[in-house]
Amino acid sequence: NKKRVLVVPPSRFEFVSEFDLKKIAEKNEITTAEVFLTYEKALLNTFEDYKDENFEFVAMDIDGAMAYKSLVKYKDGKFKGKNYNAVDLSHFSEADFTKFLGQYQADFVIFITWYDIQKRSFSRSGMKRAKYAAHFLDFDIYNLFRQQVVGMAKVRAKAPKPNDLEVSF
Repeated sequence: NKKRVLVVPPSRFEFVSEFDLKKIAEKNEITTAEVFLTYEKALLNTFEDYKDENFEFVAMDIDGAMAYKSLVKYKDGKFKGKNYNAVDLSHFSEADFTKFLGQYQADFVIFITWYDIQKRSFSRSGMKRAKYAAHFLDFDIYNLFRQQVVGMAKVRAKAPKPNDLEVSF
């Protein structure tokens, strides 16, 4: 029996990049106003499309978000000695948290607490250095009892294309 995991994306304030917003928009053939929503949708789709025998990921929808958005806050966190951007659930009552997960029939919730696009470069001997964008996430996972399962910092998102050998921004 697969466990359902609700995916809560970061807010605009937890989405950062070393690249200029105009450059990101240009490379994605979108407007600067569409950058955040485009990346948010891509992130949620990636989770929903992920195949696993133990877990099924379900994205939080905009209607579901509205009632609870004000309850999700962020803070400096530490998990097993590592610092990261953590979720602060002190504004969630246990009843609200249970109701929140219940509306998605979720057993766990993953809060993406930071989305960071960093400039990187890659080269092999004799080749020109190729610049590309590396995507990193901070996140917290909680069970339905509002107990933290894990908190992670700077987890590099793996893109199927281009990989490090096919890089270009």
